Amino acid sequence: MSDSDSKRTQENRSARRFAVEAAVEMNEPGRERPAVYTARDVSANGVFVLTDRPLPKDSSIRFTMTLKGVGVPNDGLDILCCGTVVRIESEEGQTGMAATISSYRFVQDASEL
Repeated sequence: MSDSDSKRTQENRSARRFAVEAAVEMNEPGRERPAVYTARDVSANGVFVLTDRPLPKDSSIRFTMTLKGVGVPNDGLDILCCGTVVRIESEEGQTGMAATISSYRFVQDASEL
């Protein structure tokens, strides 16, 4: 991504992003079990997921993100999110996709997924 693309992306953000490493689990076409990837950064409105199999731009996306940290249960806090893939990036040998988060809810147990 060029400097101007990076600045434009930052200008379009409406919420502060936090650099995190959170597990992201999502079902993908052609896979029997959910794949687990890593979120590189998260905001209230979006997420960037490192993946070698990004979904096409404008694809609907549904995933569960597990956040860990102070004040969170030992096994983490699961958040079920829905959104749309807005861009694909490949940089320094890493590929990923940026997605909006249009809705989310906290999940208390796996039966709610």
